[in-house]
Amino acid sequence: MLGNDAIVQDINYALDDIYTYEWKDWTFMYSKHVADFSAVGSDNNITVTLDYPIKRLVWLTDLSWRTTEFDILKVEPTEWTDNLKSNEIYYKPWSKEIILPNNGNAWYILHYVHIFDKVEFTDELPIPEIFEWALYNMTMTYAYPPYWQYWENKEWNTYAKSNQQLANLAKTDSFQMTKVKWNIH
Repeated sequence: MLGNDAIVQDINYALDDIYTYEWKDWTFMYSKHVADFSAVGSDNNITVTLDYPIKRLVWLTDLSWRTTEFDILKVEPTEWTDNLKSNEIYYKPWSKEIILPNNGNAWYILHYVHIFDKVEFTDELPIPEIFEWALYNMTMTYAYPPYWQYWENKEWNTYAKSNQQLANLAKTDSFQMTKVKWNIH
């Protein structure tokens, strides 16, 4: 009864529900990106384009060992401003780009929490296979037409089922985070 566009839109809604479930950062949302700009001149800032949109930058390693702690600029640098200081970075949350200072060697390792890009009909799902049943049930919550609202309460059953599946996944999807000192301020 629904076309491809409607189903893809329902999948995107369901993915958003999974990515924002109780504001949890799932382990699959953590990514690492190595940026090598050693061939770039030393006068310019470096713009790094990541694979996924940034939700939060967790850790940044400057492999030139010149900077250990970084400050996030609140205002976007422009061509009329000076270059970034060696401890300044800039990014907009939910974008794929981050601007870093060129510290000579210009090797960086970025650890960040990402969100997903809106999926299209032919895209792979941006979640691990273990989350697919929760995604299916959450998608069905959106796919059931409103006029079936009271027909065996299908949309409430699938919504409750998907939330229970996510709650169970949240119990097992964890990692040890103790005595961590962030270097992003």
